[in-house]
Amino acid sequence: MTFQDLAEKLKGGQKPIIAVVAPTGENIYSALKEVEKEGICTFLLVGEEDQIEKECSLFDLNQYAVLSSGNPADDAVDAVLQGKAHVLMKGKVDTSVFMKAVLKRKDELMKSALLSHILVAETAEGKLLGVTDGGMVIDPDLQQKAAITQNAIDVFNNLGVINPKAAVLTAMERVNPSIPASLDAALLSKMAERGQISGGIVDGPLAIDLALSKRACEIKGLKGPVQGDADILVVPDMNTGNIFGKSLILCAGFPSGGMIAGASFPIIMLSRADQASEKKNSIILALAAAGV
Repeated sequence: MTFQDLAEKLKGGQKPIIAVVAPTGENIYSALKEVEKEGICTFLLVGEEDQIEKECSLFDLNQYAVLSSGNPADDAVDAVLQGKAHVLMKGKVDTSVFMKAVLKRKDELMKSALLSHILVAETAEGKLLGVTDGGMVIDPDLQQKAAITQNAIDVFNNLGVINPKAAVLTAMERVNPSIPASLDAALLSKMAERGQISGGIVDGPLAIDLALSKRACEIKGLKGPVQGDADILVVPDMNTGNIFGKSLILCAGFPSGGMIAGASFPIIMLSRADQASEKKNSIILALAAAGV
């Protein structure tokens, strides 16, 4: 499965609506235009109406409606909660303002115990590989790791992956009391066995070669439910996930996209440094994860 496969699956059905908070500038509109070309969604642009109309004309965006607002972050969250849109996307608004609008409505929008980030990369073999959490939870404890794992499994379920395999990564495949992450990994695996994490398969601790290489598993004699065929990599902390995720993009050249999971709707937060393809893939990923 590739990002283009996800885009093709979205065609011909109901077009999801993306509520975009304070869209302005080429950085945002170029991403929206690229997705508009696929014919897979429409946009609810929330902010100053005259400016939005001017920029839509400038960047030739056609499939949109405008919600005039002096409080675009709050009004966009309201729109999604009221069913007027299916995905929430950050435009040119401070991240703190955007997340405050989300979190103050958490009792209404939270599906999980917490919000977490998932990066999805398209490997050279044409497989989608999730990496989580490299963007939200700095140093997760066991319960937070369980929620992060569940969020990622839910995303992959919505992408159409049945029983996705999640590998909980550490530096080695053995439980070692001197490496607390290995204890958490073993506990997450047991929690999944007992139904505390559902919808997928969880195994750990696993070193990354054993999560991704069947050959490494054969050589090292490792047997288990993931065995070199992971769909999701659950990392020990945000630093690890951020560095590894960016390495897949910048060093390996894997196409990628990311989103925030754990709410009742996908949330997109693009970076100005993202390549055009990353922006497009992030939007496609969120649309597919919305399950409309």
